[in-house]
Formats: sequence, C-alpha cells, structure tokens
Amino acid sequence: MKKAVLLFTLLICSVTMFAADNKKEEKWKKPSGSQICFIVRVALSNNLNMDFYTIGLDAFNVEDNPITFGFITEALPETSSWIDFPNTGTLGEFVQANIAKKDLKDAENGFYLPTFRAYLFDLAKSHFYLPANIDVSYPSDAKYVYLGTFIYTLDESDFSVKNIRRIDEYDAAQKLLNEKLGEEVQLVRAEISEHKEVETKKK
Repeated sequence: MKKAVLLFTLLICSVTMFAADNKKEEKWKKPSGSQICFIVRVALSNNLNMDFYTIGLDAFNVEDNPITFGFITEALPETSSWIDFPNTGTLGEFVQANIAKKDLKDAENGFYLPTFRAYLFDLAKSHFYLPANIDVSYPSDAKYVYLGTFIYTLDESDFSVKNIRRIDEYDAAQKLLNEKLGEEVQLVRAEISEHKEVETKKK
C-alpha cells in the first residue's frame, strides 16, 4: 500500500513538473510582414493584497490571481478614440505584442504611449491605469523592438502611482526572445523620451 501511495505521489509530481516545463517552454509567435513585435515588462514594486480583492471582486472562481495588462496608444487621424491593446500579458513578466503597423500612428518611426492599463484577475471591471506618457521611436526597418521595463509603486488605497522607474533589461529580453522563438533575431532598443505635445498650426 505504501509503495502504491509513493508511486502515485511520484506520478503526480512528474505530471506537475511536466506541465510547468511545458508552460515555461511555450513559444512566442513571429510577427508577420505587416507587424512589429514589441517586448516589454511592466511590474509593481509592492505586492497588492490579492486576497482582499478576491473577496471584493467576487473572483473566487478564478484559477489564479494574475494581474494582466495591455497598453493604449494615440489614435490614428481618421479615428476619434485611443487604440487599446488590452491583453498584452501578465504583470511582472516579459511579454510580446505583435501589432499591425496600420494600427499605430507613424508606425515606421514610432508612436506615443500614454499609459498601460492593468486588470485584476483579468477582469475588465477591475482595471486601473499605469501612466507612461512617453514617445517611442525606433529604426524604420526594426522588426523586434524592446520598449523597456517599467516598475511602478502604487498607493493601494486608490491605485494612484507614487513612483515610476524605467530600467534597462535588454540583455535578458533578447535572450528570452531568442528562446521563445527558437532562433536568434535582432532586438532593437527603442529610444524613449518624455512626450511633448505638438502644436498644430492654425490655417
């Protein structure tokens, strides 16, 4: 009986480790000819009380408690609203976003990134904003672009941002990108600058 229990336990452990390894080995997709692949990591420096929000948001049926995020970019001239890419990935991890050039204003050279939007438990009703307010630029022939790593410190009482740090994890991002794609590609650092409003001349 003890041997059977031991074998069963070893089997469960093996299956769990196999599943974890599979998740770790999950590949990323190459961008198509009309897309640019952006790599970014957005994280919080302080841990949120997820048990509290589980109760408040009635999220007991959620298998885990990830904080997912996406980002919002400046609208194209023919549209009147911001463009939202809601489910880029999980907060704290490097993520990939393959975005069609047609969805970005002046995509050949860069775009304006006003804010990230995060979601508790991946629920639309529980979103909050992580402002960036940056202009992003890169070479026109870039296929893979590293946006940087953004670390936010929040005031948990109202989710206001107390501090933002932007750090360079390019080497780690390049290594992970190669692993996820299964081949070596060239990741380009985006040039980041504080956003400046461009005044439009009156006719």
